[in-house]
Amino acid sequence: DIEPDILHIHGANLPKLVFFLPMTWIDRYKIILQNHGESLDASKSSVRLLYFLLRLVVAPKDAALLSVNRSELENMQDANIGTIHRYIPNAIDTKRYKPISKVEVREELDLEEESKQILYVGRLSKTKGVEYLIKSFASISSKYPDAQLQLVYGGFDKETLIKVNQ
Repeated sequence: DIEPDILHIHGANLPKLVFFLPMTWIDRYKIILQNHGESLDASKSSVRLLYFLLRLVVAPKDAALLSVNRSELENMQDANIGTIHRYIPNAIDTKRYKPISKVEVREELDLEEESKQILYVGRLSKTKGVEYLIKSFASISSKYPDAQLQLVYGGFDKETLIKVNQ
């Protein structure tokens, strides 16, 4: 039998909170809620329900709320969710990822020496505005025919992916 002292809820969504809700009533648990998604629109009923459930989950305890999204952390503070709030910026492992010269990058990726490169690295979601980058690239490539747009992305939302592919 495992009897943890800390209940770590990674990400805040409705199904997960409904699952964890009964566990939060056990006194021995300290709660850490880690949120790293995009900012939510607090005027939507689904977000209001999510915030309500979050208050139920963390209300009986001094819960810590950690987030890499400063505006969502502020939204949750405004909604009286948790008593400890910490913004933790994303970090880069500088031993693994080191700056290298343009020449080295172009050689490694087999890019033309003088071509114009636009690089996007991030989550593919509506809040990032990737569809505007892709749409504007058409005018850029007409002025700079050797220009290339490189997209490196993780998780995506379906709406953004559909917009990007149109």
